[in-house]
Amino acid sequence: MKICFCEAYETDVESFLKEAPRVSRRSRSRYYCWTQSGYLNGDLFRRVFALVAQEWAARNPGLSIILFGDQCSCHLDPKMISGALEGTLYLFSIPFNST
Repeated sequence: MKICFCEAYETDVESFLKEAPRVSRRSRSRYYCWTQSGYLNGDLFRRVFALVAQEWAARNPGLSIILFGDQCSCHLDPKMISGALEGTLYLFSIPFNST
């Protein structure tokens, strides 16, 4: 992916998850990410989803996790749903216009 700072300058930018520096040895892992559009896309959401599943399994072996999502297309992606079914993750989609 390329980001253009002005007409003359462009640079390659990765849109991957990066781990933030730890505050102490006991602090939990923190990550940050970005995309050119500023919105979470399907590819990046799948990476976040896989990271959550990996961290959860390491910290809570044998326990399931429930994730709530809205009607965003990347939350309803068949690859996401099949990945959740393979693990111990349960996805719930909140209906439109609900709080």
